[in-house]
Amino acid sequence: MSCPSGLLVSPEHLSKFASLEILIPIVEATIGAKWKRDGPTAEILTEVDADIVQAIQSCKEELLSDRVKERGAARQIVNRLQRGVEDSTQEGALVLEKAADSIRHWKF
Repeated sequence: MSCPSGLLVSPEHLSKFASLEILIPIVEATIGAKWKRDGPTAEILTEVDADIVQAIQSCKEELLSDRVKERGAARQIVNRLQRGVEDSTQEGALVLEKAADSIRHWKF
């Protein structure tokens, strides 16, 4: 069930996971796109990669504190992000390598 903002869950119910969900369209926009390795897009994606890793860490902490009320919705967000990150490649290499590694090692 979507909330009025179009997010899977309302931010007040799943604040940390909503921050991951906001990053998904950015990740998905990289799928099939081309850019220079040393250009401004690559620089921005390095920042996005770090933002995703930081958001994942916050979500892990939120789960450990047992404050997540909508675990199913949270899992859907993580699954969608993971698919986007895994599908985002440039010349055969993962674009968001740190994010991919962080998601891969997350025991949800």
